[in-house]
Amino acid sequence: MILGSILTTTSRSLSRPGVLTIHAERREERTAPHRSEFRYGSMTRSVALPPGADPDKITASYRQGILDVTIPVEAQQKPKGRPIAIRRRD
Repeated sequence: MILGSILTTTSRSLSRPGVLTIHAERREERTAPHRSEFRYGSMTRSVALPPGADPDKITASYRQGILDVTIPVEAQQKPKGRPIAIRRRD
């Protein structure tokens, strides 16, 4: 619903630890002689943040009907593997 819509209100919040919630509303009213049109809509999406995400650095921008949310994730170190010796039993 966000794509291509004219949003009048958007908000983002961290409702629970590790969960980003985005709420958006649109409201459109058109009036002409003998006719009125009203369009209302809202949406809410919750997304689990990936491991290593920094919730304090989440940014969002809205331009030409597209809501762009950026979630920076710090680089994680991969666990180092080590060889395991296999003993032969006879």
